[in-house]
Amino acid sequence: MRVTGIYLSLTTGPEPWAGTDDALYLGLAGTVGGREFFIDAGRLAANTTKTFKWGNASFNADVEKASVGGTIICRPNLTHVYLRKHGLGSRRADNAWKMQEAFVFIVSDESATTDVFVTTGPEQLSYETGLIVYLAQSAHLGEYINRQIPVVDGPASCGRDDVVERRALIERATKQS
Repeated sequence: MRVTGIYLSLTTGPEPWAGTDDALYLGLAGTVGGREFFIDAGRLAANTTKTFKWGNASFNADVEKASVGGTIICRPNLTHVYLRKHGLGSRRADNAWKMQEAFVFIVSDESATTDVFVTTGPEQLSYETGLIVYLAQSAHLGEYINRQIPVVDGPASCGRDDVVERRALIERATKQS
């Protein structure tokens, strides 16, 4: 079950200093890899909400990208969803961002359910307080899911379709001349 759609909603805090124009990223990672997605936000002003969509998430968004890209993100093996603010190189150049609230919907190609990840409270992202915040998986009713990573041997539930091509590439690369 590959991730085929992502929907993100970000709300910036009401404080006059809360906005940012720093680069922001949404990260999805798990036991079968993952990746970061650039949040093309421009300027996030104080006391506003902006929405983003990658792939086939079924909601309209302020900023929409056609796909989640080529890297496979395997939904059953997804362990971490996070937001990262890029620092500008020094504490003096850093402008803090007050994230009031965020939630992410994760859609996969073979599942009738949508995974929901949410912030557990307002968070300031800066050099002083940290540049990453991890989101909690939610059960939709204000509860959080305590999903511990099981130790299971065997192949993941999703993989790449180009097994033969990859095997031939490895053989060519490792063949002695």
